[in-house]
Amino acid sequence: MRKLRNSTFVVGHVYKIYASQLDKEYDFRYEGKRGNHHLFREIVGGLSRTYTDAQLIGKNIEEA
Repeated sequence: MRKLRNSTFVVGHVYKIYASQLDKEYDFRYEGKRGNHHLFREIVGGLSRTYTDAQLIGKNIEEA
């Protein structure tokens, strides 16, 4: 896994996003950016999640 330093994502790539080492890690496929929001879809379960650039500050993000 590669830890990201900024919020540059690639459509179709899978990322792990968590706030601290205690958080459960989820795998999300990046679906793109619409307006201010980065769109992700959970690999298992298919739930969607969106983040703005400001919400990603302080999160640990790794490309799987």
